[in-house]
Amino acid sequence: GRGVCFEKDHSPLGNIGPLFVKGRLSIKDNGTCLVVSSMSLGPTPLKSLLFPGVQYCKLLSPARIMDYIMIDSLKSKSGCLNVGP
Repeated sequence: GRGVCFEKDHSPLGNIGPLFVKGRLSIKDNGTCLVVSSMSLGPTPLKSLLFPGVQYCKLLSPARIMDYIMIDSLKSKSGCLNVGP
């Protein structure tokens, strides 16, 4: 079957928390693999007065990966990626 390709993480505009919370993972099927890019925020410097050394990252569900490996990776192109509006 086809594999999973991981792209570099992307940050929300301005690197601010509320946009990170609203953001989502980028999941695309390019016909060769499932391309995944996570949204990340941080890390904040250890000298920061507000939340020093914190890094946030959106995670892809292991159930979603297993679904892809067992079903969609065997097809020539995924038909159901649950892409938002």
